[in-house]
Amino acid sequence: MRRTTTLVTLQLLLLLSSVSLLFGGKPEWVLKRPIVPDAYVGIGMMHKSQPASAYAEAAKNIALNDIASQITVTISSDVLRKVLETQEALADEFQSNIRASAKADLEGVELLDTYEDDDEYWVYLRIAKSEYEARRAAKMRNAVAIAQDLALNGRRSEHEGNVAHAFGFYGRTFIPLEKYLSEPVEAQLDGKKVLLVNEMYNSLQSLLGRLDVTSAETKIAGKIGRPLKKSLDFSASLGGASKTPVANLPFTVRFTRGSGSMVDHILTDRNGRAAIDVQKITSPERIQTIEAKMDLHSLLGGDTLSPVVQTLLSSFTLPKLTFTLNVSGVDVFVEANESMFGQKLTENRIEPILKSSLGEQGFAFVNDKSQASLAISLTAEARKGSELRGLAFAFASATVSVYDLETNREVFKSSVEEVKQGSNSFEKAAYKGFQVIAEKLVDELMPRLVQKIQQ
Repeated sequence: MRRTTTLVTLQLLLLLSSVSLLFGGKPEWVLKRPIVPDAYVGIGMMHKSQPASAYAEAAKNIALNDIASQITVTISSDVLRKVLETQEALADEFQSNIRASAKADLEGVELLDTYEDDDEYWVYLRIAKSEYEARRAAKMRNAVAIAQDLALNGRRSEHEGNVAHAFGFYGRTFIPLEKYLSEPVEAQLDGKKVLLVNEMYNSLQSLLGRLDVTSAETKIAGKIGRPLKKSLDFSASLGGASKTPVANLPFTVRFTRGSGSMVDHILTDRNGRAAIDVQKITSPERIQTIEAKMDLHSLLGGDTLSPVVQTLLSSFTLPKLTFTLNVSGVDVFVEANESMFGQKLTENRIEPILKSSLGEQGFAFVNDKSQASLAISLTAEARKGSELRGLAFAFASATVSVYDLETNREVFKSSVEEVKQGSNSFEKAAYKGFQVIAEKLVDELMPRLVQKIQQ
């Protein structure tokens, strides 16, 4: 009798649900979020303002995000917890990346139901917690086995003195473990059971702490637009009782102040040495700095690393060295010949304006042509024109050429012809013409010279 009553009750509930849907009512899971203690439930809704395939997929993604957000990320690793406690921004990014990884790892999710009306599309997903944990545990065992093998290779490389390989192996242990970095992952290493994430983090940090990056000379003189006469030499070695050179260690190289042309990556040689050649300094700043910093990312795969692993690696302090460049301007020799009405001027009119503009851009001037990198030849002349009703007219012309004395090439040439100006005297009219020419030459000359330096 009781079984019959239960069956009738279930049939009645199904009938009422069917009638509700028939007359446009929303299913219970849409109206009220289901509570299923032994399962993760995901509900997703999208408005139907896109093509059907687009809003259906978007609703499914929202439901998957809903499930992923319920998977608690508890930082059980002592080392990782200490790192994230001291770097709040890093902690938020790490949590976000772990959840994104959890979403990507969801398998076996069941589509229980969908519902749509004229405006909305709904998706109901579910996965049993026991099924999720069982799948995850199997994947974790495989990941730990791979990471353990990498850790053993790291130990072997370190003992053999192959430090660059040791860095790579230690760092790569985090790659298979990226979905489990927050957990107390146990493995056998060095004949004992260890927490693998903690052990590898400490091993990497210890090795980095013993690495010395040094140079005999960190302050170098340079000139704008020219290569450095000597390379920026440095060496990497592992500290301890005896300094052990570290070969094949990658470094990123960049201007941290100023700019110029040089390689952006470099490897140490078999003696642990590296040399940075700066082909050209392009910034006019007097003090410029170049940083050589160990490139841990490239030892682990560079841009192919996941956001989770990149976030973890960013917590390490990497060895680096800074070189300071004391930069002076390009040495310029200026030869000017300015005349007015057939007489050489005792005080040039165009030359001072050119020099002032060049000086603002970092160029320096020398009186000995043999000491210069660039030579500027300026010829200017003014002639009298007509005089009309007390207004005198003069015509000014000029030619300027710039030579690169190191290559013996002419790099710039410009002429300005017959600039007509008027005033109450021929001299004043000529001076006005020289002024116009000077401004025109500065406008044309400066961009070309700056461009030449930066090429």
